[in-house]
Amino acid sequence: MPTINFVNLATTYCPSAAAFTLSDKVDRTGGEFTLDGDIVTMIDPANLTPGQIYDLVYTFTDSGTQCTNSINQNIGVPNLPTFVNLAPVYCQEGGAVDLFADPSGGTFSIGGTVITVLDPALYTAGIYTLSYTDAGNCATVTTEIEILPSAEPLEILSDFDICSDFGDEFPVIIDATEGVPDVSRDVSYEWLNQLVESRTQRLTVTSSGSYTVRVLNNLNCFEERTFFVEERDDCFPRIFMPDAFSPNNDGLNDRLEVYGRYFVEYELRIYNRWGEIVFQGFVPEDQWDGKFDGKDAPVGVYVVTLQYRLLSEDTIRKETRKLTILR
Repeated sequence: MPTINFVNLATTYCPSAAAFTLSDKVDRTGGEFTLDGDIVTMIDPANLTPGQIYDLVYTFTDSGTQCTNSINQNIGVPNLPTFVNLAPVYCQEGGAVDLFADPSGGTFSIGGTVITVLDPALYTAGIYTLSYTDAGNCATVTTEIEILPSAEPLEILSDFDICSDFGDEFPVIIDATEGVPDVSRDVSYEWLNQLVESRTQRLTVTSSGSYTVRVLNNLNCFEERTFFVEERDDCFPRIFMPDAFSPNNDGLNDRLEVYGRYFVEYELRIYNRWGEIVFQGFVPEDQWDGKFDGKDAPVGVYVVTLQYRLLSEDTIRKETRKLTILR
């Protein structure tokens, strides 16, 4: 039986390795090679499936003795590296993230520049190709990632103004989605520079000023919105009535409430467009629920008359205002 041996035949080849002729890998040529049963004369590692083990068999027949011998060896290419916990989209303001791949120990790069972390702030908005080469420099994998631009800060004038003197009694509720509805439910809110941490969609404020909320999504992208609550110009003489309310049972501004201090002999009357009195109150605690004769009063503008006397005066003050019902 003839003696035959493989020569310099590795068991593992990189996918990028050059193709080779099998007759160069045995010490006695003239035989037949099969790879998983298929006759072959050369092997191109690029054509092998990563992670699959192939059975290479060499069969040689001695021309003189007609004796035959066969030898075999397993060969293959390793599994390609894979990215671990890599998102397809990142935000410029999202902060740097660590990069991981399996197996670890290799090199990450973007545009030929080696990186150890991905810091979206260093890149303009766009699509980039991220590469990873394993530690043995055997295989490289690539993927595309997208960098989203930072959102421009928004400045919004609140629909509500306030009398700071009565802020504790009649606060304003700012909704983070006021004027900018968040269609996605996968967001969170963080009101900045507050004495008490607040991460709710709505913030209760008791004085005029600016209030900034950071809205974050699941990609850690954020947008900052600053709401300006202005001081009412009709706070004097320490009596406050909103010029609109929404009796729609949503828990916000459902009742007309009047607040004030340092006055007596108070009377409030509300008239509809036909001059009918739809509500009358004699103390500020009398609140209108937006109903007239047991039914919801129509949406629209109503005339309000107020009269009261300040403790420091003898004269009855009278005012006429407008009130809007919203639903």
